[in-house]
Amino acid sequence: MKQIFTALAVVIGLGSGAEGFCQSDVGIQYWFDYNVSKALNPAWDLYGDTGIRFIDGEKGYRRIIIRPAARFHITEQLWASGGMAVFHERIGTEDRDTELRFFQGINARWPYKKLKINHYLRMEQRVQFATFTENTQFQLRLRYAISGNINIMKNRWTRYPYIHLAAEIFSTPRTLTEVLGDELR
Repeated sequence: MKQIFTALAVVIGLGSGAEGFCQSDVGIQYWFDYNVSKALNPAWDLYGDTGIRFIDGEKGYRRIIIRPAARFHITEQLWASGGMAVFHERIGTEDRDTELRFFQGINARWPYKKLKINHYLRMEQRVQFATFTENTQFQLRLRYAISGNINIMKNRWTRYPYIHLAAEIFSTPRTLTEVLGDELR
Protein backbone atom coordinates (compact mmCIF):
# COMPACT_ATOMS: atom_id res chain seq x y z
CA MET A 1 0.00 0.00 0.00
CA LYS A 2 2.90 2.32 0.78
CA GLN A 3 4.18 1.81 -2.80
CA ILE A 4 0.84 2.88 -4.28
CA PHE A 5 0.84 6.18 -2.39
CA THR A 6 4.50 6.81 -3.28
CA ALA A 7 3.81 6.19 -6.99
CA LEU A 8 0.74 8.46 -6.99
CA ALA A 9 2.69 11.24 -5.27
CA VAL A 10 5.47 11.00 -7.86
CA VAL A 11 3.02 11.05 -10.79
CA ILE A 12 1.05 14.00 -9.39
CA GLY A 13 4.27 15.87 -8.58
CA LEU A 14 5.75 15.35 -12.03
CA GLY A 15 2.53 16.43 -13.73
CA SER A 16 2.07 19.58 -11.68
CA GLY A 17 5.56 21.01 -12.19
CA ALA A 18 6.21 19.96 -15.76
CA GLU A 19 4.56 22.79 -17.69
CA GLY A 20 7.15 24.88 -19.51
CA PHE A 21 9.89 22.36 -18.78
CA CYS A 22 8.53 19.56 -20.95
CA GLN A 23 6.69 19.14 -24.21
CA SER A 24 3.27 20.75 -23.73
CA ASP A 25 1.72 21.03 -27.20
CA VAL A 26 0.60 17.42 -27.72
CA GLY A 27 -2.52 17.00 -25.59
CA ILE A 28 -3.92 13.67 -24.47
CA GLN A 29 -2.84 10.68 -26.54
CA TYR A 30 -4.43 7.23 -26.55
CA TRP A 31 -2.08 4.35 -27.39
CA PHE A 32 -3.34 0.84 -28.04
CA ASP A 33 -0.39 -1.50 -28.59
CA TYR A 34 0.05 -5.23 -28.87
CA ASN A 35 3.52 -6.46 -27.84
CA VAL A 36 5.09 -9.81 -28.66
CA SER A 37 8.42 -11.43 -27.84
CA LYS A 38 10.02 -14.77 -28.58
CA ALA A 39 13.26 -16.08 -27.06
CA LEU A 40 15.34 -17.78 -29.75
CA ASN A 41 17.99 -18.94 -27.26
CA PRO A 42 19.40 -17.56 -23.97
CA ALA A 43 21.24 -14.75 -25.80
CA TRP A 44 18.79 -13.67 -28.56
CA ASP A 45 15.16 -12.45 -28.51
CA LEU A 46 12.86 -11.28 -31.26
CA TYR A 47 10.28 -8.76 -30.15
CA GLY A 48 8.06 -6.02 -31.47
CA ASP A 49 4.77 -4.25 -31.30
CA THR A 50 1.99 -3.00 -33.47
CA GLY A 51 -0.65 -0.50 -32.58
CA ILE A 52 -2.76 2.53 -33.26
CA ARG A 53 -2.65 5.96 -31.61
CA PHE A 54 -5.19 8.76 -31.37
CA ILE A 55 -4.86 12.35 -30.12
CA ASP A 56 -7.76 13.83 -28.16
CA GLY A 57 -9.25 16.85 -29.91
CA GLU A 58 -7.84 16.05 -33.38
CA LYS A 59 -10.82 14.52 -35.14
CA GLY A 60 -9.85 11.70 -37.45
CA TYR A 61 -6.15 11.64 -36.47
CA ARG A 62 -4.61 8.20 -36.20
CA ARG A 63 -1.13 6.75 -36.38
CA ILE A 64 -0.55 3.09 -37.19
CA ILE A 65 2.71 1.48 -36.04
CA ILE A 66 4.58 -1.74 -36.83
CA ARG A 67 7.93 -2.16 -35.05
CA PRO A 68 9.88 -5.48 -35.28
CA ALA A 69 13.23 -5.74 -33.45
CA ALA A 70 15.90 -8.08 -32.10
CA ARG A 71 17.72 -8.05 -28.77
CA PHE A 72 21.08 -9.56 -27.75
CA HIS A 73 21.70 -10.18 -24.04
CA ILE A 74 25.27 -9.22 -23.23
CA THR A 75 24.76 -9.96 -19.52
CA GLU A 76 21.66 -10.37 -17.36
CA GLN A 77 21.65 -6.61 -16.68
CA LEU A 78 22.85 -5.34 -20.10
CA TRP A 79 21.56 -5.90 -23.63
CA ALA A 80 21.75 -4.39 -27.11
CA SER A 81 18.83 -4.06 -29.53
CA GLY A 82 18.04 -2.93 -33.03
CA GLY A 83 15.13 -2.85 -35.42
CA MET A 84 12.95 -0.89 -37.79
CA ALA A 85 9.65 0.85 -37.25
CA VAL A 86 7.02 1.93 -39.77
CA PHE A 87 4.70 4.79 -38.75
CA HIS A 88 1.78 5.86 -40.94
CA GLU A 89 -0.36 8.91 -40.09
CA ARG A 90 -3.81 9.75 -41.39
CA ILE A 91 -6.18 12.63 -40.71
CA GLY A 92 -9.72 11.70 -41.70
CA THR A 93 -9.47 9.91 -45.04
CA GLU A 94 -6.22 11.60 -46.15
CA ASP A 95 -2.73 10.17 -45.67
CA ARG A 96 -0.45 12.60 -43.84
CA ASP A 97 2.95 10.92 -43.89
CA THR A 98 4.86 7.66 -43.57
CA GLU A 99 8.04 7.32 -41.55
CA LEU A 100 10.68 4.59 -41.52
CA ARG A 101 12.66 4.58 -38.29
CA PHE A 102 15.76 2.40 -37.98
CA PHE A 103 17.12 2.14 -34.44
CA GLN A 104 19.98 0.72 -32.37
CA GLY A 105 20.11 0.84 -28.60
CA ILE A 106 21.72 -0.32 -25.39
CA ASN A 107 19.73 -1.05 -22.25
CA ALA A 108 21.06 -1.39 -18.69
CA ARG A 109 19.02 -2.42 -15.65
CA TRP A 110 20.09 -1.58 -12.10
CA PRO A 111 17.99 -3.04 -9.30
CA TYR A 112 17.19 -0.72 -6.43
CA LYS A 113 15.42 -2.75 -3.75
CA LYS A 114 12.06 -3.68 -5.34
CA LEU A 115 12.27 -1.00 -8.04
CA LYS A 116 14.23 -2.07 -11.11
CA ILE A 117 15.50 1.03 -12.93
CA ASN A 118 16.08 0.77 -16.68
CA HIS A 119 18.39 3.10 -18.60
CA TYR A 120 18.00 3.03 -22.38
CA LEU A 121 20.15 4.92 -24.89
CA ARG A 122 19.03 4.71 -28.52
CA MET A 123 20.07 6.18 -31.86
CA GLU A 124 17.42 6.51 -34.58
CA GLN A 125 17.74 7.16 -38.29
CA ARG A 126 14.39 8.59 -39.38
CA VAL A 127 13.22 8.87 -42.99
CA GLN A 128 9.91 10.72 -43.36
CA PHE A 129 7.86 10.79 -46.55
CA ALA A 130 5.39 13.70 -46.46
CA THR A 131 2.36 12.95 -48.63
CA PHE A 132 1.15 16.52 -49.22
CA THR A 133 4.50 18.06 -50.15
CA GLU A 134 6.16 15.00 -51.69
CA ASN A 135 9.17 15.96 -49.57
CA THR A 136 11.47 13.34 -48.02
CA GLN A 137 13.41 14.24 -44.88
CA PHE A 138 16.21 12.42 -43.05
CA GLN A 139 16.84 13.04 -39.39
CA LEU A 140 19.18 11.52 -36.82
CA ARG A 141 17.81 11.42 -33.28
CA LEU A 142 19.34 10.36 -29.98
CA ARG A 143 17.08 9.24 -27.12
CA TYR A 144 17.73 8.51 -23.47
CA ALA A 145 14.98 6.97 -21.35
CA ILE A 146 14.83 6.10 -17.68
CA SER A 147 11.97 3.95 -16.45
CA GLY A 148 10.85 1.60 -13.74
CA ASN A 149 7.89 -0.39 -12.49
CA ILE A 150 6.43 -0.28 -9.01
CA ASN A 151 4.52 -3.45 -8.14
CA ILE A 152 1.08 -2.74 -6.71
CA MET A 153 0.44 -6.21 -5.30
CA LYS A 154 1.74 -9.72 -5.67
CA ASN A 155 -0.45 -12.74 -6.17
CA ARG A 156 -0.17 -16.35 -7.32
CA TRP A 157 0.23 -15.43 -11.01
CA THR A 158 3.57 -14.62 -12.58
CA ARG A 159 2.28 -11.23 -13.78
CA TYR A 160 0.69 -8.72 -11.48
CA PRO A 161 -0.50 -5.10 -11.63
CA TYR A 162 2.16 -2.41 -11.59
CA ILE A 163 2.62 1.32 -12.14
CA HIS A 164 5.10 2.25 -14.87
CA LEU A 165 7.06 5.51 -14.51
CA ALA A 166 9.23 6.83 -17.34
CA ALA A 167 10.92 9.95 -18.68
CA GLU A 168 12.72 10.54 -21.99
CA ILE A 169 15.15 13.09 -23.37
CA PHE A 170 15.34 13.56 -27.14
CA SER A 171 18.09 15.21 -29.11
CA THR A 172 18.33 15.83 -32.83
CA PRO A 173 22.02 16.61 -33.36
CA ARG A 174 22.72 19.70 -35.46
CA THR A 175 24.86 22.19 -33.56
CA LEU A 176 25.85 22.03 -29.90
CA THR A 177 23.49 24.91 -29.00
CA GLU A 178 20.54 23.19 -30.68
CA VAL A 179 21.39 19.82 -29.06
CA LEU A 180 21.53 21.31 -25.56
CA GLY A 181 18.26 23.21 -26.13
CA ASP A 182 16.27 20.28 -27.55
CA GLU A 183 13.08 18.81 -26.09
CA LEU A 184 12.58 16.98 -22.82
CA ARG A 185 9.56 14.76 -22.29
